[in-house]
Amino acid sequence: MSKYRKSWTQAMQEVQESAALQLKMAFDDAKIKIKGTKGGKLVIDKKDKKKVEKVIAKQMKKPSDAKRVLGSQIVFEDIELDEGYEKEVILSLRDKGIDSGFYKGKLYVAKRDVKKATEILKKDSDISKLPTIIGEEVELDEKATAYPATVDTLKQIVKDKQHQTVMFDKGSAKVDLFTASAMIAVYKALKQPQLKKKFEDMIKSKEGFMQTQAFAMKMAK
Repeated sequence: MSKYRKSWTQAMQEVQESAALQLKMAFDDAKIKIKGTKGGKLVIDKKDKKKVEKVIAKQMKKPSDAKRVLGSQIVFEDIELDEGYEKEVILSLRDKGIDSGFYKGKLYVAKRDVKKATEILKKDSDISKLPTIIGEEVELDEKATAYPATVDTLKQIVKDKQHQTVMFDKGSAKVDLFTASAMIAVYKALKQPQLKKKFEDMIKSKEGFMQTQAFAMKMAK
């Protein structure tokens, strides 16, 4: 390779790297999360496709240039929500007094909290994208199923990755995956049988359950 050819190749590589860096910065400003790279292309969630197109349209002077960049530097895929993301969302809402839970990638909150939850997550700079939010009735209806407040119920929530309603002698409470995981982690950390028994007895009442849940959540932060 001639000296001229080598310098030209290096120059083109520098231009491409500079353009890629500018795109990444623009995506970051637009709160578009890059999930990785594949075949030299940036991997981005399909749900963010319209946002990506708008960002690139602003960066490129010509529509043909924007189309070229989309084809050569971006690949869109269906990205599964990970537990870290779900934890961030749940904690963000919990700090504002909203109970929530994820099921099959969708966020469930009380119907009355849908608008408030949406506004909170839009303003939270740590939340990379807005999840699909489903509003549901808080009170149990005739078809709803309530489970006993036991360690086995908590383990089942973790296993199924599905929030459930647990029933006490007085009242009920909705428990999401992250909360159940935190409580089970505390239970497993108790080495003495008498302490495990105390945990099991405490969560049978709503007051004891909420106290145990608060402690577990504090340990999880």
